[in-house]
Amino acid sequence: MMRYRLRTLPIVLASLTDQLTDQARNVLLFSNEEPRRFNHEYIGTEHILLGLLKENSGVAAVVLRKIFGDSIQTQLERYIIRETEKPTLVSGLPLTPRADRAIDYAVEEAWKLDHDFLSTAHILLGLLRESDSLPFQVLLVVGVEPASIQRELLSILGDPR
Repeated sequence: MMRYRLRTLPIVLASLTDQLTDQARNVLLFSNEEPRRFNHEYIGTEHILLGLLKENSGVAAVVLRKIFGDSIQTQLERYIIRETEKPTLVSGLPLTPRADRAIDYAVEEAWKLDHDFLSTAHILLGLLRESDSLPFQVLLVVGVEPASIQRELLSILGDPR
């Protein structure tokens, strides 16, 4: 059984409560629901990406759907391993180390842009920095350069990088 640092979503939500936009808060809440569909005992980067797609009014989902249409969710779900046993943890699912770093990267991205809020775009930028993650690898497999998504997001956010 894999061991993860025990930073759970409620802890993340509490620490970022003043910074999260409503859509970003919804993404994190949706990310907490997604593992149950796959019988997972953790929240991974794939669950955060699915949460971003579920919150379809956020900038991140708009950009992803612009590039992929509606196929992005299907593409990602094809690569997620569905566990056969129901998880023993019911609440307080831990974040995987990659998901934890992606959230930290999202905060860093907001800080670099001099934003005092954390949006869905920042969350997606954080995911894109985690190059060993499932979402990053799926983007490469389907022929999308993650840097192009990053450029699109930064353009929307007004950063000339």
